[in-house]
Amino acid sequence: MSLIKDVKTILESKGIAEDIFLSFMPDKPDNLVAIFATGGFQRSSSGNKIEEPTFQIRVRNEDYEAGYETITNIKDFVHNLKEQVVGEVRYLSFYQIGDVTDLGRDNNGRIGFVINFRAYVQRNIDTTLMDIQEARRLVALAETEKRQKEINEALIAIEKVEDIDIKQELLDRIAIVQEYVDYQNNIVNQLNIEIEELNLRIQQLEAQLEDGGGDCSRLLEEIERLQLELTNKESIIIQLSQEIEDKNIEITELTLQNETKALRIVELEEDNSVKATQIVELGETISQLNLTISNKDSEISNLNLIISNKNNEIEQLTIEISSKNIQIEELESTINTQALAITNYQIEIADKIAIIAQLEADIVEKNNTIIQLQTTIADLEEQLDGGGGTCVRNRILIDLGTEQYKTTEGNWNNLTDPIAGDIANLVNESGINTGFGIKVHSRFDEAGLRGMDTETEHYYNNVLKDNFLSYGTYLGKLKIYNLNPNKYYRITLFSSSSHSAYRSSNFYIGPSDSYFPNQSIYYNYWQNVGETIAKTLKPNINGEIYINTPASSLLNAIEIEEL
Repeated sequence: MSLIKDVKTILESKGIAEDIFLSFMPDKPDNLVAIFATGGFQRSSSGNKIEEPTFQIRVRNEDYEAGYETITNIKDFVHNLKEQVVGEVRYLSFYQIGDVTDLGRDNNGRIGFVINFRAYVQRNIDTTLMDIQEARRLVALAETEKRQKEINEALIAIEKVEDIDIKQELLDRIAIVQEYVDYQNNIVNQLNIEIEELNLRIQQLEAQLEDGGGDCSRLLEEIERLQLELTNKESIIIQLSQEIEDKNIEITELTLQNETKALRIVELEEDNSVKATQIVELGETISQLNLTISNKDSEISNLNLIISNKNNEIEQLTIEISSKNIQIEELESTINTQALAITNYQIEIADKIAIIAQLEADIVEKNNTIIQLQTTIADLEEQLDGGGGTCVRNRILIDLGTEQYKTTEGNWNNLTDPIAGDIANLVNESGINTGFGIKVHSRFDEAGLRGMDTETEHYYNNVLKDNFLSYGTYLGKLKIYNLNPNKYYRITLFSSSSHSAYRSSNFYIGPSDSYFPNQSIYYNYWQNVGETIAKTLKPNINGEIYINTPASSLLNAIEIEEL
């Protein structure tokens, strides 16, 4: 059967009163439940046989409260369903997706509710697997109940299991339960033997009492009561042998009762001498109590005198408390005045902090301006040294991102491994090998699709769309190597973020792999499609330039220009 028909069968078995329809909602009746198949999740290609279809349950009712109660009951019931088997389909579990949605009322004034579920389904169940599951269930029941009836039912189910290893495992478990039940039966038999010994002991005691005369009549009555109680215990033990499920608790009680009876017999034997000793001790106790009462009367008189003195002290303390209350009121007034002054100071401090923050922002902006000016000066100096004019000898384009979205147009170099990526021989925009290289010096968190999904005159779509990301777990660094230490290079960075919130970062471009905040370049790349940042510099003596990215940043592309 189909998923929604099986769900209908399960709901009807649990007493859902409304009419249930599949894949449509007729105009009548007014109050109904409808189930719709809504597709599902893609099955894994790894050979997993578990399907993950989804379905929707709708409830319609003339009364809001009644409809809401019905959809809530269905929600709780379906979400809490355990494994279900319908025909050859095994429903492992059901999970609620989202919560109840109010659809409002239709043209006839009937309220509608809807909720979605996800099912985990295994079809064409092997009957051998069902035999194993049933055997495991009955073994678990026998382990819980510890009764011979459940043990016998489990053994019958185990015989149907064909897998030798699983069958042996279940037999070993049921053997432990059987051993426990046999042990309990042995305890009952042992108790019967102990009762017989107690009866014999009582008979011996009766004979001794007959020799002792009429003073033991009360003891004889107690022995008769014990005999009657022992008879009742024998009846209880017979019942215990028939109802093994109560055996643990009742056996413990019987054991305690037998021990109590044995102790009682000893007490009866010693009762006469013990009572006499107790009477003497009670007489001495009464004398001591009378003496104590006399002493307590004297203490009470002394306490009454102390109480009188304390009353006088209380009156004096009351006067002092009134004076303290006046002092407290005066202090509270002073504290309130001081609290108002503190509040004013806090407001003033907050204003100063805001001014400081603005000054710090101005300093950062000034630093960025200074860096840009230094870059411009370096460019001008190079132009002057070269006889006037900048000549770009090599222009290299590098796209950072995923393997899926490489830039194939033009002569772009694609760096797709954010962990250990390395391109040893970059090509320039004319497709000629330069001998320059770029590698991931310190890994990024991942390559992702966080850029703008568009194409502009500046960059292709694949350049804009994907990028390398540094969340903060790792701070990505790139090293450009095999450069000429005697030449200047302009390094241009491009970043693009499609995030809904504002995005900007401070990037460092320099000859060292260390991060120097005062030499970083501020870059706002939120929803950016063309703006870049650049720096002109010489590499270190090893022909290396480093690009350091801060936390919560991303980088789409790099341009290297040899001047």
